Amino acid sequence: MNTAAKLLKEIENFCQRHGMSETAFGREVARDNHMVGRIRREKSLTTKRLDRIRDFMRSYDQAASGRPAKELV
Repeated sequence: MNTAAKLLKEIENFCQRHGMSETAFGREVARDNHMVGRIRREKSLTTKRLDRIRDFMRSYDQAASGRPAKELV
């Protein structure tokens, strides 16, 4: 499984866990309603985008749980 496929699975799990649509996720992360679809089609990512997505998910999980991000890793 390549990096894009792994990330898509992480995003799908995140969205399901938080009851968030992929459109809302893209809007929150990058102000791009179509971000997840673009990742799905293009299968390539910059490291900057990858870091931004993972940082968002970590911070959101942290805020939702009230625990520091370190405990979630």
